[in-house]
Amino acid sequence: MDYHSHRFEDISLMIYESNKLISVLPINVKGNIAYSHAGLTYGGMVYDERMTSNKMLEAMRAVRSYLSGNNIEVLFYKPIPYIFSKIPSQEDLYALTIMGAKLVKRDLSSAICLSSIPKISKGRKYQVNLAKKNNVLVEKSDEYIAYWKVLEKVISKHGVQPVHSVDEIKLLASRFSENIKLYTASIDEKIEAGIVLYDNGSVIHTQYMAATDTARNVGALDLVISQIIDVYKDCRTYLSFGISTENEGKDLNVGLIRQKESFGARGLVHDLYELHI
Repeated sequence: MDYHSHRFEDISLMIYESNKLISVLPINVKGNIAYSHAGLTYGGMVYDERMTSNKMLEAMRAVRSYLSGNNIEVLFYKPIPYIFSKIPSQEDLYALTIMGAKLVKRDLSSAICLSSIPKISKGRKYQVNLAKKNNVLVEKSDEYIAYWKVLEKVISKHGVQPVHSVDEIKLLASRFSENIKLYTASIDEKIEAGIVLYDNGSVIHTQYMAATDTARNVGALDLVISQIIDVYKDCRTYLSFGISTENEGKDLNVGLIRQKESFGARGLVHDLYELHI
């Protein structure tokens, strides 16, 4: 998180038991409100297989005591979606419930289980074949500057800009070259579509998907997704897409989620809990 640390007042915590580190919790504060973490897609406790349910209860109570001692009144907690955990681990959600936390927001994301991929829709298959017929070239790339120009132009039509600047994403990709990858689709040697992938070893997560009008007309982005599935289907567990909800989770972008579902993706919630300290 260092690259944007200047944007947040960070008080990330390390939780110990008998002088042994048992978990970490990314947190930032704004006034008397704490967030886990406003600079991350999701936050929540990070811990290994040594954690137990009772230890988690004690850890969360220790966090509450620490925040109370620092005049924090509310904690907004974003748990890690379960597919990103290497083993089943939702002890934090149980602890939050016991402590009186309330679910205050639920976004809907999508994911494909790569070990049992459902058949893609006929329409999506047509788009993939159309891209192949039009000689769309999909490849892993380091051309972040060229792709960011495409991305910024496409999403500016919706009045938004990428969360990361091109310099920030290049910095992150250089620091985490095995975890952040760019796949592009080129037509006549010009980048027209692409996806940034975050790879945690068991899940690949898509971010910054974009396609120009030229790319959409020939199904270029569909071919990128199809080839990413082929590359990772035997070595990763899930392919995760971003959320398809708007207005604090209250509105579903039907067109956006339909595209993901046509590749066999199913719903995955991203929750936000409110805990009064």
